[in-house]
Amino acid sequence: PAQAPLTAGRNLFPRMIYPRMVEIIQLLGASSLMVLPAEADFESPLGPEIDKYLATDEATARDRAKLFHLAWDVACSSFGGRQVLYERFFGGDPVRNAILLYNNYNKDPAMQRVREFLDRPD
Repeated sequence: PAQAPLTAGRNLFPRMIYPRMVEIIQLLGASSLMVLPAEADFESPLGPEIDKYLATDEATARDRAKLFHLAWDVACSSFGGRQVLYERFFGGDPVRNAILLYNNYNKDPAMQRVREFLDRPD
């Protein structure tokens, strides 16, 4: 496979894409990530109220709770924090990866475009 796209992905995913994905999950989940009903809550006397107020036209309260628990695991739990750290370093040292990307990238076409631009008459 072509090394440039692989190196770019290895450089961008852990530094920008994965942390941004986690941030978006946190922003979308908002306070719903902070107060999650457990399965036992649905069987408690408050169960009917949870079913009533957490459900939407598209999803049951239990399905939404499952989705929010998954979002919590990815974006807020100790597992989620560890996963961000893991993704950051799994592909190698981020500084070294950026240097590899810079050193192995063919800069000639971009340099040529700059030269052509600078050589244009005013």
